[in-house]
Amino acid sequence: MHIRLQKKQMRKIFLIITFLKSFSVGVMMPVLALSLIAHGASINTISLLLGTYSLTALFAEFPSGIFADICGRKKSALLAYFLSAVSFVFLLFSNTLWLLFLSMVFTGLGRAFASGSMDALIIDDTVSKGITLVKVTSRLSIFESAGLAAGALAGGCLSGIIQRYTANILTGLIINVLLLMVLIFFVKEKHSDLENKPNKNKIGIQIKNSLSFLSQKGLVRILLVFTILTGTALFSVETYWQPAFSEISSASWLLGVTSFTGFAFVILGSKIAECFLAKKPNFSVLWLIINKLIFGILLSLFMLQNQIPLFIGMYVFIYFFVGNGNVTENTLLNQIVSPDQRASILSLFSFILQAGGIITALLGYIVSTQTNYRVIWLIAGILLILGVGLCVLLYRRAIIKSPA
Repeated sequence: MHIRLQKKQMRKIFLIITFLKSFSVGVMMPVLALSLIAHGASINTISLLLGTYSLTALFAEFPSGIFADICGRKKSALLAYFLSAVSFVFLLFSNTLWLLFLSMVFTGLGRAFASGSMDALIIDDTVSKGITLVKVTSRLSIFESAGLAAGALAGGCLSGIIQRYTANILTGLIINVLLLMVLIFFVKEKHSDLENKPNKNKIGIQIKNSLSFLSQKGLVRILLVFTILTGTALFSVETYWQPAFSEISSASWLLGVTSFTGFAFVILGSKIAECFLAKKPNFSVLWLIINKLIFGILLSLFMLQNQIPLFIGMYVFIYFFVGNGNVTENTLLNQIVSPDQRASILSLFSFILQAGGIITALLGYIVSTQTNYRVIWLIAGILLILGVGLCVLLYRRAIIKSPA
């Protein structure tokens, strides 16, 4: 019995990599906007810098997914951690806007090559052992959120140690170098059947199959709508919550505590989604629609919070629904994706998520130059609510057309 249970556990090295990767992101999250300002940005150029990150990731996402499926998920992940390390180096030595733009370009490239590669590698390895997709996606979400939470808490503490958030930046750099070493020496990859096909056909096959997947009706269209609008919503929160927080509190350590609590709520939301979907798998789409509706309402109200307790409370509840929706979306998506396309499709959906970020970057710049930047939360919330209405229509149409 003990042996059987062991076979159905995720490999610890994958959990460690997932945690460390997220920790390196989390350590910057409480101070990202503030660190950009400290290294040469302004409140008006923050959205443009983060938009550069999203735009870079947008163009690199799909090609990086094809690269991972054809050349190997491990190679793609190694490249991702190297590019992320370079981005931290640029940020560390930056004192001009142009170096910050370069840092964001490398950050976007690192994100693109990481997005589909490690998740596909982990899912393929784990599902082959008989573990259900909802269990895998939930476990990944929980460890990612735990890494982000721990990193955010550490980031808040590190922010006051050295000027210009240097301790945070150095920590992120060191972790990415460590991840490179771990991946090189401790992770092996099983090659897919696709790699045995003629090289000249591989890229064409992957592009054709991926675009064919996106053209499907029903569930795929619902996931597409929610992915781009979730990108818009998340980007609006991540770009402006720190400046908004700083306007109502000068306690920098509380930034880390707030981020930590937010990601703790992501873990809680992920676990609740896992339990619900395990018991009621047929209600997954309806569960996702309700989740996005509440997310949109909370985001619309977020702009009104001017007291620290209410601001933090609204922030953490938003992230509860981020975690809940993330597990539901990933479970639904991985259920309908074939293994030899997994990295390409995951990267393609990450591409669409980044497209939502680009929309927010442009809107954020316009809003911040014309009125209070908090208005972007109202706009993003309303767009998500309208998206829910569209997905309800798509869901009802799919039910009506499906055979009895």
